[in-house]
Amino acid sequence: MKKKNMSEINQLKVDLRNKNSMYENQKNVNIKLKIEIKELKAENKKLTILVEELLKKFKQQESIINDLNSKIEKLEKNSTNSSKPPSTDLVKKNKSLRWKSNNKSWWQKWHNWCCEKQSNDPNEIVECKPERCSVCWKEFDSNTKFKFLWKKQKIDISKIIKQITEYRLMWTKCSCWNKEKWKYPDDVKAPVQYWTNLQSFVGYLSVSHSIPQKRITNIFEDMLDVKLSVWTIDNILSKTKAKLSGYTEEIMKIIKTRHRVWSDETWTRVQKENWYCWTWQNDLWSYYFSKKSRAYQVIYDIFWEDYNWTMLHDCFAAQNNTVAKNHQLCHPHLLRDLIFCLELENSSWAFDMIGLLLKSEKARNIIWKEWFDEKKRAKIQKYYIDKLNSMLKKVPETKETLRLYKRFKKHNMMIFTFMKYKDVPHHNNSSEQAIRSHKIKKKVSGWFRSEEWISRHDTILSFIETMKKQDRNILKSLNEAIEWKFYFCLN
Repeated sequence: MKKKNMSEINQLKVDLRNKNSMYENQKNVNIKLKIEIKELKAENKKLTILVEELLKKFKQQESIINDLNSKIEKLEKNSTNSSKPPSTDLVKKNKSLRWKSNNKSWWQKWHNWCCEKQSNDPNEIVECKPERCSVCWKEFDSNTKFKFLWKKQKIDISKIIKQITEYRLMWTKCSCWNKEKWKYPDDVKAPVQYWTNLQSFVGYLSVSHSIPQKRITNIFEDMLDVKLSVWTIDNILSKTKAKLSGYTEEIMKIIKTRHRVWSDETWTRVQKENWYCWTWQNDLWSYYFSKKSRAYQVIYDIFWEDYNWTMLHDCFAAQNNTVAKNHQLCHPHLLRDLIFCLELENSSWAFDMIGLLLKSEKARNIIWKEWFDEKKRAKIQKYYIDKLNSMLKKVPETKETLRLYKRFKKHNMMIFTFMKYKDVPHHNNSSEQAIRSHKIKKKVSGWFRSEEWISRHDTILSFIETMKKQDRNILKSLNEAIEWKFYFCLN
């Protein structure tokens, strides 16, 4: 019995030792696992930080990709294939809308070369006479007769001086002991005032040449020794606007009676805000008006809805909605958009439309010649209209071309108006050139300080540009208008 108990006890001791060893082993395993868990947590923190950094880099790369995509779009659209100005082109390159020809670029047969003509009434004549004979060295005396051979002239300007007119108020004593004094002329009011020649010159420099007022003060001080302040120039320009406002209103009335009118608009800056300058003009008359809005309401307020002739403009919605008998869209604007579709999407529809527009421009120059038959002219006009309608039945599939196709389809009656009239061109270039003066002013001066400033600029500019088109002396015309002695020539 004792032996049996001892064996059981020994067996229990062995089992206990085995369990203790297993416990120690498990304890060691647990310690190792805790160490591994700590290492994994530390590695997890590192990976979390790495993932956050990668997400930041991913967002940065995404923004960079978006910027690059926008730049690519800008590269695809430039001044040659859209209505964007050349100053926004990222890559500067020359690309003409004209087809290549065999004509020389620097000289054409029909070009009229001209220079300053010699005057028949020179201020001074200098006779270039030889003093002696070049063969025998005999001296010529005062009795020697010379014959005229040839003449050359040099042109210079005389010294510019200011002219001061003084008005003295006089008085006298009559035999009846009355002290009689006279009065100044009605237009002489201040102790010192600037007269019409100077006023017209200030308006000419400020508006026609876009010279800032501070520079005008320097010009007058250097050239004439006349010290004008900026506020004096501002006052002179305001008075000039008041004198010319009646003439500009008459210009607009005359424009609305003409058979064709070009119109355009561009943005400018007034008091650090975007404004829009509008122009309506033709071959002899120009009218400018600026307002904060670019909506049709501006056209309604200024041009009204009673025009019964042909309007030429780009495809801006407000211009398209102008009430007129006929509209003509500017072909260069349409060609730029078609070229963009051709370059971006290889559109065959755009290629065919480019060919149709260019051919119509060449055909128009021929069909309105005096010797051309009227029936053939009508057939050619009908051919281009039918060709356009047949091309509009083919709907393109690409995005940009489809957008342009919808524009052509909506305004198809405005594309070939110029074919029907002899004096209606296919472009709006003259309005683009007319509106350029506002862009030059913005580039030189930055922006207009107030609504009054841009209003008087438009008034004076309307008068000056009209005088340029009529080949009239600008300074002389301004001077006469300020003195209320100017009359328009309507012929």
